[in-house]
Amino acid sequence: SINQSINHRQSQSNVPGTIRTNEKTKANTQSSNEKKAKMGHSKDSKEGKSCCTWPKVIIAVVLLAVVGIVIWQFAPIDETLDKFLPDFNKTSSPTTSPVQGTTAVPTAAPTAAIPFNRCASDAQCCINGLDNICDLGVDKVMYSMVHNAMSSVDDGFFLLPNHVKPLERALEAGYRGINVDLCNCGGKLELCHGRCDLGTKDVEETFRNINQFLDDNRNEVLMLTMEVNSDADGAVDLFAFRDMISNIDGLLSKFYVHPAIDVVWPSLRQVVASNKRILFFHFNGPNCRDTECPDGMHFWFEYAAETEFSFPNTAALEDSPNSCKVTRGGNLQREPASRTFFAVNDFVTPAKQSSAEVVNEYSFANKRIQECKAEYNDLDVNVISVDYW
Repeated sequence: SINQSINHRQSQSNVPGTIRTNEKTKANTQSSNEKKAKMGHSKDSKEGKSCCTWPKVIIAVVLLAVVGIVIWQFAPIDETLDKFLPDFNKTSSPTTSPVQGTTAVPTAAPTAAIPFNRCASDAQCCINGLDNICDLGVDKVMYSMVHNAMSSVDDGFFLLPNHVKPLERALEAGYRGINVDLCNCGGKLELCHGRCDLGTKDVEETFRNINQFLDDNRNEVLMLTMEVNSDADGAVDLFAFRDMISNIDGLLSKFYVHPAIDVVWPSLRQVVASNKRILFFHFNGPNCRDTECPDGMHFWFEYAAETEFSFPNTAALEDSPNSCKVTRGGNLQREPASRTFFAVNDFVTPAKQSSAEVVNEYSFANKRIQECKAEYNDLDVNVISVDYW
């Protein structure tokens, strides 16, 4: 807080004692008037300064609050505390070993010593870094998904971002699930998180980078889920989005088009062979039943069931009977041909890096996967979404 004190000192006049009565009276009257005038001026001055001081105090408090939030979010407070305080809850060292038959859950950006590609050097088929999933259906493997992938510090999202590094780096790290939010910001489609004034990422540039990654890595299959946010600044039109990314050479031709909900999904080998390597879904927009949707842009909750997505802390995530409950999407008891993807959310809200360092550990993520799987009669989890990859 900022405290200001205003000190005002009034001088007093000394009146001579050897004057005539009428002159003394006149002098006293004049002195009295002068004192009143000075007191009135002093009062006005104090009121004027007071009325100007309060807005300054309020502005200063708001600025201090903003600075505090920024420091709390971005400063390495946890690392600093770790130097001085003992760690009573230290977990085991992270590992990047994949769950058998699924895509690995990376816990950090790749290094030369730990590449995401786990295929044998003589493997005849290698898809998404594994050589034992080629003939599995695209709905029978797991996709590690970057939640709100556009919201990163590097992309200029300055308030409560979900990541430090951009989604393009996540693809290089081995993540094969990307979740973004599409907004209408002043008539232009942008990737944003809730509000356009808190950060945006260019749509065309982002999808051009994704397309380039797939061109450079022709055995990779990518799942994209997009939240349609028509509350940020205006309505979002999926056809306008389709037209915007149609300018990117070869992108739309990579979108797989699923013919119907009761049709079995193709294998990874088949979508790689046909170069239909983008599984694209959207939600919070048209459901594609009552309203037409562009080809290849499937309504997520027509095909997927998803757990609760708002958890205040890691303890809430560990409460599996509640945290594994499906709150959006289809009935998990349907036949496998129509019940397709089971998505598990593994992050806290709002996003916090220190919490992500716990829940993104392989041991924690794998335990959560197994617990949610057990809640639904050993149903395989297809998607696990994380913050701060």
